Amino acid sequence: MKSSSLYILCFFLLLQSCSNNDNGSADDNPDPENIEFTTLWENATTPQLPQAMIYDVANRPYFYVVMKSGGVAIYSADNPVPITSVSTANFDNLHAMNITQQGNYLFVSLGDFFGGNAKAGMAIIDVSNPETPQITDYWSTSTEVKGSAVVKVEGDFAYLGAMNQGVFILDVSNKSAITEISQYIPDVDFPMPNPTSIQEPNARGMAIVNELLYLCYDAGGLRIIDVSDKVNPIEIGRYINEGINKQQAFNNIIINCSVAYITTDFCGVEIVDISDPTHPIQLDWVNPWACETNANTWFNSDGHTNQIAYDAASQLIFLSSGGSEMVVMDVANPANAFLVSTYGDRHNNQGAWGIELHNDKIYLLYITAIVPFPSNFAGIRCIQWEEM
Repeated sequence: MKSSSLYILCFFLLLQSCSNNDNGSADDNPDPENIEFTTLWENATTPQLPQAMIYDVANRPYFYVVMKSGGVAIYSADNPVPITSVSTANFDNLHAMNITQQGNYLFVSLGDFFGGNAKAGMAIIDVSNPETPQITDYWSTSTEVKGSAVVKVEGDFAYLGAMNQGVFILDVSNKSAITEISQYIPDVDFPMPNPTSIQEPNARGMAIVNELLYLCYDAGGLRIIDVSDKVNPIEIGRYINEGINKQQAFNNIIINCSVAYITTDFCGVEIVDISDPTHPIQLDWVNPWACETNANTWFNSDGHTNQIAYDAASQLIFLSSGGSEMVVMDVANPANAFLVSTYGDRHNNQGAWGIELHNDKIYLLYITAIVPFPSNFAGIRCIQWEEM
């Protein structure tokens, strides 16, 4: 196991590669409080529910959307009509729930985690030519579990977040032969010993940097897992906001240098110093809907942060926020972050689940839902943004 001092040294070296602009003070930033949003197009996808998307990492003019029971849809940039799709029939009708990309390959997490009764799986799709995608392999658990919520890839390994089944580590060095290496279920007795089925932690969101896996474990907070030994991963750090006397939901995470930005559902965003990953420390907490108050519950909150995107140039984070659609926060000073802008109307029965940011375009993914926010629109909305 790596020592704490070695972890700190690794992060010190990483910080040297980070631009000073990524960690400056708010005073160094142009005033971002006046952001103009222009809706360019929208594509209704009913009955399909878009879950997540990624713009092509090689900056080719395509983006890829997982559509739950609708499989994977491939779009030409700035065109509201998909040009082709990959059906779930290719992977035993498991729903497509999350997506990432490495080179010319898409990695798709499979298994409906809303229903709580599906295998967890992963498919690899070759998009060397995005208009003629080819499935190279597909892997799944042998039995039904609670589906899967996320997939990330680093090097030759994929990490599949499989809800209460924790994380599966898969060897993807041969894209035509996925091999299971190990399964790791973090301690379920934190912060609540002997959790009920409702309190049970679930692997929801992930980031991976230099063989450290940062896992949003839902009610179980943030877990930092050393995966340098793929057969024997080990948790080295954990974090929960001890100032909230309610069940929390750590949903998704992005990392900029030594700072983690974590969406925490109706409790907004946690900003955590991970320079020592064995001892993560809160830098700030932006809580737009006062989740700690008795008046606010998961069922009636005006917003629920879920997915997150970061723009390094402006030092803004963009968050899908359920019935509030989208909120934007200034994180130029991570210890003093603040909400600067919003998009949408929390009273219009449209709820955003996912978000992707590419240059001056924001893609919001909407789903139909009853709880925790009412939404009667499913689809994709492309928005242009500009600081004024």
